[in-house]
Amino acid sequence: MAGSVADEIMAAEQAWARAAIAADAAALDRLLAADLRYSHTDGKFDTKADFLRLLREGSMKYEQAEVEEIRVRPFGSAAVSEMVMKLKVIRGGRAAEFRARVLRVWAKVDGRWQLAAHQSARLAP
Repeated sequence: MAGSVADEIMAAEQAWARAAIAADAAALDRLLAADLRYSHTDGKFDTKADFLRLLREGSMKYEQAEVEEIRVRPFGSAAVSEMVMKLKVIRGGRAAEFRARVLRVWAKVDGRWQLAAHQSARLAP
């Protein structure tokens, strides 16, 4: 079972990356839990509504979200993904390219995985 959960989470991570780069708010709306807590590498914090609004407005744009390594640990109807990601992000008109360590909590809600929490920290260049 752990293998299938890991595969499902990796697929959800890929779906998140595609939707974030495309600024596909409808796809992200399905992937993000209603009570999402999203903490960025700069310490800024967003709720689901905040995150979707930033993408819709174009105030934040993901140009790259590439997983370099990932480890998934299932916990019943939840799972934790630990990753290193290479990111290119434009936020508030400022472009940044960096690598980050990302910790995410996924919860299975109504039969599908949803991102419930995101915490990231920039890695030294």
